[in-house]
Amino acid sequence: SIGSVSNATATGTPKTVTIEDDDSAPKASVVITGSFTTMNETAGSVMVTAVLDAASDLSTVVTLTKSGVATADGTGADYTLGDTITVPAGSTQASITLSALHDTIYEVNEAVIITITCEGTTCTVNPAAGANTKTVNIIDDDPEPTVNLTVASNTISTETGNTSINVSLQGGALSSQPVTVTLSFAGTAGSTDYTATTTLTIPALQTSSSTPLTGLADALDEDAETVEIR
Repeated sequence: SIGSVSNATATGTPKTVTIEDDDSAPKASVVITGSFTTMNETAGSVMVTAVLDAASDLSTVVTLTKSGVATADGTGADYTLGDTITVPAGSTQASITLSALHDTIYEVNEAVIITITCEGTTCTVNPAAGANTKTVNIIDDDPEPTVNLTVASNTISTETGNTSINVSLQGGALSSQPVTVTLSFAGTAGSTDYTATTTLTIPALQTSSSTPLTGLADALDEDAETVEIR
């Protein structure tokens, strides 16, 4: 409205003029603090930072999409990381923590792939190569499991009897990959005296596997024979 008038009378209603902003929304990139691309499974962490190429008067929300071999949710999760990063108005960056979760599973090193998108129209993703995606590798620190060999019984009481050959991971250890065990056989008994599988597989995240050793009948009068399993 008119503030004051000399030698006249003000009239009319206030008028509004809108100044349209013609600045482009800032471009967002993702940065792993310190350029670290690996972290240890035990107490490992890195900072994931959303960086804008210019400050905005608006709060900017950057969404994180997580992929890769490593998992973030549910039983057996390998790490924790939030789903969004909010850059406050007037700021050009904000960070959250990616933290590894320790377990006792022997596993391959696992990758976390982080890809960003912009929520709404408050920013656009920087189109430069590698600006919107980063990969962090979680380094496993669990020892390779040791395999134990046992048999259910050291004696087969009849020629056609059987026993069980068992392989197990020592101390209840677990592996994220199948463990294949190859057996060899020796002793006074020959291949016509028994049958047994030469390869056992302990499935991933299981502790043991077994196979039968079964005697084969013949018409020979002979001494007791031994099977050595290695």
